[in-house]
Amino acid sequence: MYNVPGEKELRFQIYYGNAIYVENHNSQNHPYKLKLNRFANLSLDEYRGSYKSTEMIDQRRKGKAESFKSDRYSPTPADVLRGTYSLLSQN
Repeated sequence: MYNVPGEKELRFQIYYGNAIYVENHNSQNHPYKLKLNRFANLSLDEYRGSYKSTEMIDQRRKGKAESFKSDRYSPTPADVLRGTYSLLSQN
């Protein structure tokens, strides 16, 4: 699975460090628990560098991301025509 010599050992060290972090966190009295997931063998920098979604979330929190406006609920031409028809039929 790992092509570079030493990669397996590095991934295990990162995983092990994350497992200890999760175990220590969960042994304390926090209102939530942590779990290991498929990203457990990535360092924080690797995770942030590999997954753009977290960058977008961080940028939105900081107000730096361009706002995205969905046109999912915008009126379609048929809606406009229906509205015009209903206005005409009321007169």
